[in-house]
Amino acid sequence: MIRVGTSGFSFRGWIGNVYPPGTKSHQMFSYYVERLGFKCLELNYTFYHQPEARTMGALLRNSPEDFRFTAKAHRSITHQAPCGVSRAEFDAACGRYLEGIEPLVEAARLGCILAQFPHSFQANRSNLLFLELLAERFRGFEVVVEFRNQSWAREERFEWFSQLKLGVCAVDEPKVGSLMAFVPHFTSKIAYFRLHGRNEKWFSDPEGRYDYLYSREELAGLIPDLLDAEQRGLETYIMFNNCHAGAAARNAAMMRELLGSGDTAQPQMF
Repeated sequence: MIRVGTSGFSFRGWIGNVYPPGTKSHQMFSYYVERLGFKCLELNYTFYHQPEARTMGALLRNSPEDFRFTAKAHRSITHQAPCGVSRAEFDAACGRYLEGIEPLVEAARLGCILAQFPHSFQANRSNLLFLELLAERFRGFEVVVEFRNQSWAREERFEWFSQLKLGVCAVDEPKVGSLMAFVPHFTSKIAYFRLHGRNEKWFSDPEGRYDYLYSREELAGLIPDLLDAEQRGLETYIMFNNCHAGAAARNAAMMRELLGSGDTAQPQMF
């Protein structure tokens, strides 16, 4: 099954575009699940704030048993720790994060942990050692790493990720500078596709980085790789992070329609 969802759901800019006018923040998740009919969600806020078990419990109660969550690792793990924090600080950050997502784990509703690294995180010995540490600390969990730097796109790296049992996110973003290219390599039980849009002002306009709506033709070009992953028996996710003005929800609905099977219930979008 190919699960299609978005990176986050609680955006003011979705009111009037995805959610009806007047929608309150506490109503958004129910609308996302019940009216839009999505079967998965990437929890993006866990990058900015360490997750809390009570919040995870509420999400579980308000979603069906077949709904899956993926959770982005907190920035203290992926953006601060590689810069040289102590092992004790790293372990503490990981422990707090895992404590927060524990309800998802216990309910068998966690698809994977997404560890997204910044563009500055390049393929070098120090960062390779850090990834080994990350794999060790999260042993027993499905972990997918997302790179923004093209230096990671080498065949021998992907073989090494397989040995570490780390999945590698297939990232779709503009072909600008040394940004990571779209390179689907399946190195774990999870096939994870993350679509940021193709706004070429990625570096020059960070505020508008995710302001992009994919065309049907652009999305259709991704389908062979999605079907390949599904046919390999991998748990396959495609998450849209082009969240500006509700584009992610619209493109996710479009992708389900194009796939024509599996997670294809048509959303009731405002």
